[in-house]
Amino acid sequence: NIWKVATLGRLRWTIENQGFNTQKNQGYGMGHKYSRKNFWAMGNYYQLTQIGHLINQLTEKLQKVKELLSESGQSWKLLFVDMLACMRKENIDPPELESAIQKYKQLRYT
Repeated sequence: NIWKVATLGRLRWTIENQGFNTQKNQGYGMGHKYSRKNFWAMGNYYQLTQIGHLINQLTEKLQKVKELLSESGQSWKLLFVDMLACMRKENIDPPELESAIQKYKQLRYT
């Protein structure tokens, strides 16, 4: 059990370090102190940087979806109609949902 916890902890550190590395070295300016006198201003800047990075990642993922849609000849509207139909069709039992929630704490797209 200890080995499993340690492995999961290292995996989480790896994921977090990738995000911090991107924010520090790829144009987000995390290495610069934008407010040396006010801790709250520095915290606000960091939170806005996190939001900006998240929006950037979502935009990149949507670009890949857009390319796949254009290759398949489908439209966005048809994609969402199909997704809604799948969600309406499937029934998930509460124990199955609880098991999935306990098993998967973090989703990561590669």
